[in-house]
Amino acid sequence: MLGRATISGFLVGRNGGGSMGRRALSRLQQPHERDDHGRSREDRRATFLVACASGAAAAALGIYVLQQRRIAFADDKVASERPKRSKELHFLELTDASKHQLRVEVLNGKKQGSVTLNVDELKKKFKPTTITSEVHCESKKPAEMSKEKEDKELSSHDTAVSETNWTGACLRDVLIAAGVDPNDDTIKHIHFEGADFDPAGNHYGASIPFHKAMSPEVLIAYEMNGEPLSKDHGFPLRVVVPGVTGARQVKWLTAIRTSEEESPRHWQ
Repeated sequence: MLGRATISGFLVGRNGGGSMGRRALSRLQQPHERDDHGRSREDRRATFLVACASGAAAAALGIYVLQQRRIAFADDKVASERPKRSKELHFLELTDASKHQLRVEVLNGKKQGSVTLNVDELKKKFKPTTITSEVHCESKKPAEMSKEKEDKELSSHDTAVSETNWTGACLRDVLIAAGVDPNDDTIKHIHFEGADFDPAGNHYGASIPFHKAMSPEVLIAYEMNGEPLSKDHGFPLRVVVPGVTGARQVKWLTAIRTSEEESPRHWQ
C-alpha cells in the first residue's frame, strides 16, 4: 500500500497520473469534504505525505541493501581470486637457519651461472666481517604514520633509526665466488629478493648499484650485536648497505641477482 501511494504521489506531481492519481488529487483539493472515514482535507494531505515519505524511504533502503550486496559479492570475488600464500615461502616460517637457502644468480656479464648457499656454508666459506652501521627508514616518522593508522608493531615516537654492529660475509666476496668479475662494466645493478611478499604474491625486492655492491663494507649479515639475527631484523640473512636507505637493505634474503637495470619492484 505504501508503494502504491508513493507512485501515485509521483504521478500526480509529474503529469496528473492515472485514475487513482486523479482521485487522490481531487480529494486533496476539496477543503471541506470528508472521506468515507471522516477525514478532513488536512488529515488526508498529512496521510498522503506520510505515505509518500515512507515509500521513498523504503525504496532508498532497498537500493542501499542491494548496493551493499553487490559490494560484498565483489569483495568475495576478489578474495577468492587472490593468490594463496605458501607457508614454505612465508618469512615467519623461516625458523630453522639450516634449511634456509640463498641463491646467487649471475644473469649477465662475462661469466653467467648460479650458486646456492646455506647459512653454514656462508659462515665457513667466507671470512666474517663486522661493521657498525646505521639503518634509517625512508618512510615518514612512526609518530606521523600512527596519526594516519595505528600500528602496534611500530610504537616509536621518534624517527626509525638504529645503529648496530653487524656481522656477516662481504657481498663482494660472495659475488666473486659466484663468477662475477669486479671490473665487468656490463653489470650495472645487484638485485635482492626477500622471503616476504605482498597479497599479489610479489616478493619484496630492491637493488643497489654494482659499484656500491662491490664495496667491502656491504654485508650479507647473519648476526646483530654478536647474536643471530632476530625475525624482526631479517633472520636468518639480510643485506646491510651503509649509507643507503633501509628499504634497500633487504631482510629475510633469499636471492641475489646481477642485472643491467635497476629493480622494477615498486618498493624500489
